[in-house]
Amino acid sequence: MTAPEKGRWYWVRNWLHYHWVYLVIAAVVLWVGISWLANALHWGETLPDYQIAYVGKSALPEDTAHAIEAAFAQYGEDLNGDGTVCVRLRQYVSDTEDVEINLAFSPNNNFYYIPGTKLEGNIDLHRGAAEPYIEFPAKATGNDRFDAWPGINDWYETVKLNYGVDYMNGRSTHFDPIPDTWNKMLDILLFWASKGIDGFRCDMAEMVPVEFWGWVIPQVKAQYPNLIFIAEVYNPAEYRNYLFNGKFDYLYDKVGLYVPDVCPAFSE
Repeated sequence: MTAPEKGRWYWVRNWLHYHWVYLVIAAVVLWVGISWLANALHWGETLPDYQIAYVGKSALPEDTAHAIEAAFAQYGEDLNGDGTVCVRLRQYVSDTEDVEINLAFSPNNNFYYIPGTKLEGNIDLHRGAAEPYIEFPAKATGNDRFDAWPGINDWYETVKLNYGVDYMNGRSTHFDPIPDTWNKMLDILLFWASKGIDGFRCDMAEMVPVEFWGWVIPQVKAQYPNLIFIAEVYNPAEYRNYLFNGKFDYLYDKVGLYVPDVCPAFSE
């Protein structure tokens, strides 16, 4: 005795019973595909018009980070046309620190120190905070103030990076082996280049040894050849040096923009 042949309507009525596994697989694949596409196109996400970075030994509190973003957003523009000005603060926490802080200068350090001296300064170290800012030992400021008493007109909110120049002893250079700061700055430049930026505007580039720029820019451009480097340089005697030895694409001094290919004075 043979089983009765299953008709067309049997398969229609029981289609789900025989194919539910395929439906589940298709639904999962569809969900993964939509999620990937939404992430790639940033659906539902407010894209930042500006990104700024904070580097420190510990992360900033969330409300502090939001306050910084809001403060910068007041001065920004809606660059991507989404109707809002969005500033995104990226935080990078590192527990590494210099080990020779008892020395004013060491090629192994990332900063310059005023050994055994706490930062005092002719400035308000509280600025409304519950606790004052404490820095011990004090570090040299970005505008080459090598003592613990920066004034209101100094760049007291910045710290001078150690690129291997001993400023307190005849500006002797220590570039071999490559200073640790050089390698860290290379990593930072490559990180931001990987985000698809157009280029770097390098503030007061002439306060950083030209040897560093001549070392780092070719390495960054080897991976991102269309990236542009613009240097802020005010000493005309250094223009040629930073264009050709420093490998910058452009220089500017808030008066003019200098390009080797179109300026005869800088042609090789």
